[in-house]
Amino acid sequence: MSADIALVCSKCEAFGRVTIEAASAGCIVIGADTGATPEILSKIGGIKYILGSCEDLGEKIREVIQSKEHYITHQNEFIKLARTNFTVEMMQHKLLTIFETVLK
Repeated sequence: MSADIALVCSKCEAFGRVTIEAASAGCIVIGADTGATPEILSKIGGIKYILGSCEDLGEKIREVIQSKEHYITHQNEFIKLARTNFTVEMMQHKLLTIFETVLK
């Protein structure tokens, strides 16, 4: 792995694939509090920051760097959470359910 932290700063990250992939790769994910990102972060142990606030984003990055040992200790747990909560089969089932509901 070449990165320890992944930043998801998108304003409209609807599906959250970038967030899930980063967590699955073992990155600590810091994401904006918008779109699907907060829901995903709550399931994978990620960190939210206030969209548009450079100060809040900087503070979250600083917190991760200062608490790196904590995150390293839990890294395998975060990877497992990402890989079990967001399998391709689960995503297909959820999307199919949404489509069926909308089409009824």
